[in-house]
Amino acid sequence: ALGLSDQIDAAEHEMSKTNIRQQLEDENKTDNGIRLLATQGLLEYRKGHVEEGRQWYQLSIDTAKRLRDKDLAGKARLNMIREEIRCGKGDNEALLKEIDTLETGNSAETEQLRADIRAEVANRKY
Repeated sequence: ALGLSDQIDAAEHEMSKTNIRQQLEDENKTDNGIRLLATQGLLEYRKGHVEEGRQWYQLSIDTAKRLRDKDLAGKARLNMIREEIRCGKGDNEALLKEIDTLETGNSAETEQLRADIRAEVANRKY
């Protein structure tokens, strides 16, 4: 929530309290570890470090896929798409087509993410 509201310093402070690797290695906390990887991606994008943001998000997506968690991979990819559009680096048309193929396992959450992405696209048009 802090990262999404651009409170980067506070978000990084909270992130520093958690060991992502430890979360990923604990089979009861792997979902949380995957979310933390994606959160690190979000923070990097918001700091203007696009390539680093992509790498963290992709690691999150790849880890979720490896663990056969399609919904968590979809959620990470939807969030990554939002950040790509926010930073003006994405092919909006292709990304908008892709969002309709992704799911988070929660239809309300999926639709909210899609709406947020479409709003970002609308905000980027001049």
